[in-house]
Amino acid sequence: MGIYLVYTHYKMSTKLWIGQHLRIEVRNRKHNPPHVHAMAKGAEAVIDLKSLRMNKHSGFNKATLKITSEWVKENQELLLEVWENEQKKRQPSTVM
Repeated sequence: MGIYLVYTHYKMSTKLWIGQHLRIEVRNRKHNPPHVHAMAKGAEAVIDLKSLRMNKHSGFNKATLKITSEWVKENQELLLEVWENEQKKRQPSTVM
């Protein structure tokens, strides 16, 4: 399976596409620990970006979970940077 990445930025999240059906989403709703949501056709997994532990998942087969976990591990630094940028969007602007 070829893996390619399409990066899209939305008002409430950043979405990274792996292939045509697997989406990694970094949301800007501030709550820790830093994590991503992996989604595809009714399946979802939440992966902690510090420990790389999969906190919950449903609907994915083992092969897709493995691909997803490996991709997140290989791109941990990028995803943490995206997480930090998303959280900055939530902070109020300074009013003078």
